Amino acid sequence: YDDVEMNLPKKSVIVVDSIEGITSKYGISEQNFTYMLQKDLIEGAQASIVFVSEKDSLGPEDYVVDGVIYQKHNIDDGKRVRIITLNKLRGVEIGQSSFAYTLENGRFRVFYPDSFSYESMKFVESMNTEKKYKVGIPDFDIMLDGGLYPGSFFTLEIDKEISQEELKLFLRPIGLNSLINGIGILMIPPGGWSVEKLKLDLTRFIPEELFEDKLRYIDYLTQESKSRYLVAAGGNDYDAINQRLFKAMLDLSGIENKPILHFIGMDTLEYVKGTETAIKEIFNMSQAIKSSNDIGISAVRTGQILKDEIINISDYYVKLVSINNVPFIYVIKPITIYYSLEVDKEKGFPNVKLSPMV
Repeated sequence: YDDVEMNLPKKSVIVVDSIEGITSKYGISEQNFTYMLQKDLIEGAQASIVFVSEKDSLGPEDYVVDGVIYQKHNIDDGKRVRIITLNKLRGVEIGQSSFAYTLENGRFRVFYPDSFSYESMKFVESMNTEKKYKVGIPDFDIMLDGGLYPGSFFTLEIDKEISQEELKLFLRPIGLNSLINGIGILMIPPGGWSVEKLKLDLTRFIPEELFEDKLRYIDYLTQESKSRYLVAAGGNDYDAINQRLFKAMLDLSGIENKPILHFIGMDTLEYVKGTETAIKEIFNMSQAIKSSNDIGISAVRTGQILKDEIINISDYYVKLVSINNVPFIYVIKPITIYYSLEVDKEKGFPNVKLSPMV
């Protein structure tokens, strides 16, 4: 009280940490203590007070204060999840009530949805080494101990709440870095993708000739194609389809047998082939990839029947999930904590960084 009075007419901010600690120490009720400070310091001296409580339930202070904020953390499969909830802000509309946050490097920072910008558009290449392929996300390369081994199979499980744009936020740098490093991409796209939209997207960052030379997009609904990068795999002429697929692989590998990035949208493969046939094909693909210098990336949706079968044959297993409208990844093979997926503000879009939830 003396400190607040001596500071007048300047405004004081008082932090009571915690209510339970001070009231138990002096043997007074929380309700009397709260109303006393409200009357004497807030109304009487125009001070502001922040009450810190260690209870989960409502207390007497909740009814007199202008704002109520809850901070909680849970352990989800061995990984910490921190959530801040805006329960009450008097006079302020709450558009989104809960946010994930981190205490990385001792700093409180909230993860905001849609916090990335398209203003700066230049991709920064990550150079491959002789032993590993970089994925184009430096923080992710560090998590993978330098990148992906040649002949490895990588599975990305996509949560139901992840949007197409959030999925592309993760996959775009991987594809760009592969193409820039001269590794061709043979793609069975996930459901809902379009080859022309993909071309418009990637050719913002790479020459159109590189896209056409180094990417082959397999379309099971198209029977004829005039574009080099679109492989028509529709219809019942299986000999012709197999010849087109073989030619597509030969275009990418060449006589030098260059490595290829095989990208497989498992929802498309399962829809076209059926579950049993799709499982057989993915097993054959994985065996062929693991006996070569190629890389395989399969994208599987949570809830797909063949998900467990794919996980068993994968060298790397990553989950892309949404926490309070923000995309996060965590690695199960090898095990990591949650990392938010964000555009790197220093490098600009489409460069991505990972921030740990700690």
